[in-house]
Amino acid sequence: MPDHIHLMWMGLQKHSDQRKGMKFLREYVGPFLRPARFQHSAYDHVLKEHERERNAFAAVCTIF
Repeated sequence: MPDHIHLMWMGLQKHSDQRKGMKFLREYVGPFLRPARFQHSAYDHVLKEHERERNAFAAVCTIF
């Protein structure tokens, strides 16, 4: 669909905070996207253990 994007991201350290990352994205990147805007509530999918195996990341990306 041309009216939206999907983001797939991950923390680089065990203590990475995804909520802080999303807050940063909304605050600093959001204004550059206007008149488009982020939806009120994001859809989150946390990778399960089997989705973290070698080469599984690409397969997870194609699901969405």
